[in-house]
Amino acid sequence: MVLQSDLVSEAGYPSTVVVPTTTQLVEDAGLLRLRLGRGVGGIERESDVLVGQVIAVANESFHKEIGGLPPTLMEELSRRVRIVLDL
Repeated sequence: MVLQSDLVSEAGYPSTVVVPTTTQLVEDAGLLRLRLGRGVGGIERESDVLVGQVIAVANESFHKEIGGLPPTLMEELSRRVRIVLDL
């Protein structure tokens, strides 16, 4: 999941801030994982967003855009990231 502002991307920065996802699901993972159902945001399989693992990835690692999150899920992801980063 890309978290970075379009302003940073448009400025030509060589990397993008993301939160990785995994298909190795954990039940009742609490704040550190956000479950996405199959098809949400264009993903092929049910996945967990690893909220506590915010990283920067080189732009050449991206091959295509697969979709965006519905507003309610994006708000929840944003809320959890702010808690984890103490913002």
